[in-house]
Parts: sequence; structure tokens; C-alpha cells
Amino acid sequence: MRIASLLEIKKDLKQKTKQELIELILKLTKYKVENKELLTKYCEYKFFIQLSIYEGNPKTILEAMSAGCIVVVSNIPNNEDIVKDGINGFLISHDENPVEKIKNIQKLHDLHLISKNAQDYITNNHDLNLIAKKEFSILNTLLDRN
Repeated sequence: MRIASLLEIKKDLKQKTKQELIELILKLTKYKVENKELLTKYCEYKFFIQLSIYEGNPKTILEAMSAGCIVVVSNIPNNEDIVKDGINGFLISHDENPVEKIKNIQKLHDLHLISKNAQDYITNNHDLNLIAKKEFSILNTLLDRN
């Protein structure tokens, strides 16, 4: 398994000319995945890695967990609310090596159980029907007060 580090990518991009960067962007936009195809795409991969330094509502993490991906995500506040380290995914600090982290995860953890826990978490906490019922209940409570 090969994972390019951000430093490698940054170094490579700095060496490209403006025209090469434009061509690269055009190539990448060709591989845009339509929303309806996302779940199928996620299912093709064992791991989902997101190393951002800020997240609002990390929908991509929720989608990846729903598909059973093993999520390895930055240890930042909004991710910590969703990912319970070693239970339904993994948190990684910015000073950790992602490649080494994934190697250790593969050696030390039951990936099938982590994947199942991730899917169960989504079903029990982020299912669209469940959210709709909660919102409907809140609306009813507000209407009853008036």
C-alpha cells in the first residue's frame, strides 16, 4: 500500500509549471464522483483517511463510516464527537505518521469489528429516518407550547 504524504505532494506541485497545474486540475475534475455513486465508491476501499485541521460537520466521515470504511481522521473537536478512537475508527494527531498509524491499526485491531461498530454508530445516531423523527418531535413540542 502506498500513501503519498502531503509534503511529497506539495514538493511535486511546486515543481510543476502553471500549464502543468492547469492540466492536472482538468484531469482531476474528470474523476469527479457523482453524489449517487459515493456509497459504491466508499465500498471499494478499506480505509478512509482525512487529515484536515478543521471540520464543520464532517459528512464525508459519516458517509465513509456508513459504507464500513475504517476511518482514520484528525484528532480535532468535531471528529472527536463522531469517532471513538479504537472503537468505530481512529483519531490521529498531526505529529503522527499516517502510514505507520495504518500499519499499526492493521496489526493490532479487529478491522471487521471496527467497521461494524462504525456502521452501527451511523445507524443509531445519524440515520435519516431517526433524524427526521427527532426533528418532528421537536416541532410538535414547539407547536404544543403555543
